[in-house]
Amino acid sequence: VQAEDYAANGAILLLNYAGEYLAHYTAGVQPDNVVFSPDGRYVLSANEGEPRQGYENGTDPQGSVTIVDLEAETPTPNTVTFEAWDSQREALVADNVLLKSGLNPSTDFEPAYIQVNAGTTAYVALQEANSIAVLDLASGQFTGIHSLGFKDHSQPGNELDANKEDQQANLQTENFLGVYMPDGITLYEVDGKTYLLTANEGDASEWEEYANITTVVTGTVENDGETTDVEVEVLDKTKLDGLPAVAEDTNFLLGGRSFSLYEVTENGLTQVFDSGSDFERITAQA
Repeated sequence: VQAEDYAANGAILLLNYAGEYLAHYTAGVQPDNVVFSPDGRYVLSANEGEPRQGYENGTDPQGSVTIVDLEAETPTPNTVTFEAWDSQREALVADNVLLKSGLNPSTDFEPAYIQVNAGTTAYVALQEANSIAVLDLASGQFTGIHSLGFKDHSQPGNELDANKEDQQANLQTENFLGVYMPDGITLYEVDGKTYLLTANEGDASEWEEYANITTVVTGTVENDGETTDVEVEVLDKTKLDGLPAVAEDTNFLLGGRSFSLYEVTENGLTQVFDSGSDFERITAQA
């Protein structure tokens, strides 16, 4: 439950199946997603900490994850922030973790979703950062932050329809890189390996006076003698750190128009599958 004051701590509420109150625990700011560990020992919340009144007129609360060990004699919430990663900002952006220019991870990261494996490790979607954070529940520390990479829409299999002006479904390769930015994620384990399944939604940061998106013109459409520009919404490359160096005419789309599978490895995450243009192709056929 989020607080009425957008910058105040929220709470994790536990109810029974009759809807009767059992307990509550103080969470971080703007708890959004709540999940239990598979064994029921831990309950966690992803606390987004969004700057909902803008950067100029409001505050940017810290994003965090709250952990409650329900098997403790007195369950006490532990809200874990990203302050320890502020000193590693330069390394993060070098690894393509996206951050608003001028902001540190502790304020810019906005945890959106959590999954917990059969042990004591949680995986946290940092949607706007295009990354997954790894959280050790026993120590209450983030042990890694890993970029999900970028999808090359100029490659066969990754076709898309970026032209809404022609009102037709014309899938084709184009000079765009998709920024996966998943919201919901899930997890499964098989043959001793852990996989994350990501729903690659994409999400802009738009808060009052600030927006990290812009539009580019990719062509024109002639209709009844009138010429209309084909405008595509893309990330504003001047407002983000962590994007790879690209040619001036290469732009970044929000989302991957797909779902992906990532294998958890010793060095981070490795994409082992992406659904490519399936969503667009099947939708067009329907």
